[in-house]
Amino acid sequence: MTKPRGDSKLEKLAPGQKAALEEWLCEENLTYEQAQARLFEEFGVRCGRKAVTTFYQRCQQRRILERIQTSAATANTVVKKFEENPADTFRALMNIVGQLAFESALEGKEIEAIGDLTNLMLTSRKLDLAAQQVELDRKKFEWNAAKAALKEVEALRAIKADAGLDEDAKLQKVRERLFGETPK
Repeated sequence: MTKPRGDSKLEKLAPGQKAALEEWLCEENLTYEQAQARLFEEFGVRCGRKAVTTFYQRCQQRRILERIQTSAATANTVVKKFEENPADTFRALMNIVGQLAFESALEGKEIEAIGDLTNLMLTSRKLDLAAQQVELDRKKFEWNAAKAALKEVEALRAIKADAGLDEDAKLQKVRERLFGETPK
């Protein structure tokens, strides 16, 4: 941002007047000429179009910087939250996407890209859930195998002691004892 001129009438406005001018330009979307007319009508201030243009550009720059700071703070909070509890990651990302969609809709922007991002996140979530299911199934299998081995410990010892079987044959017998015949 450049330093405002020392003789700038708009920089000398009272804080409430500056806020009003910023609202007219940024929220109400008045043209520069309309803002000039309203400045004169409401505050008795005359200024050129260039002064209003410069004021608007400075407001926009400040707003962008504030938004970047807010976004950075939010991102840091989100990252910290993810590190504390990875299970909340999906819910937090969906909240962020929802917020982006809301802001985009308010600003009249296309939200098709947000829909694509949401679909990508949902697909990723489905893959994560499938991976979690595979891990759970593996743990259940291990538990059931250990349980079955414990019930058959004497028979397994006899298989292990059978000198007439090589290692592969012993493993096949143990497998059949614990899990039944191999399906054909």
